[in-house]
Amino acid sequence: MATEIPEYPPVCQLKITLSGVRPLIWRRILVRGDANLYKLHKIIQIAMGWWDYHLHLFAVDDVIYAVPSPYEPWLMKTKNEKRVRLIQVAPYDKARFEYEYDL
Repeated sequence: MATEIPEYPPVCQLKITLSGVRPLIWRRILVRGDANLYKLHKIIQIAMGWWDYHLHLFAVDDVIYAVPSPYEPWLMKTKNEKRVRLIQVAPYDKARFEYEYDL
């Protein structure tokens, strides 16, 4: 009798680097690939020691992901970050995207 091996989501290793800051500030974290970008935002906040007081967005190629808001017209053109998974925006090794905090 064969034992069925459960399938687990991939784990993504991310290197977070603050741009324009010297000395270099960075973190390396492991995140489940099936985490949505909103969850990733919360994880980054904890990893960086921030308090989630400001707006944020993810920029992947020419697509912006954020929490949609009817009060901010520029956010209306964004895609809902709660509906996209990390593995969708970073499907391969060394994939890059931007996380902007404190707009």
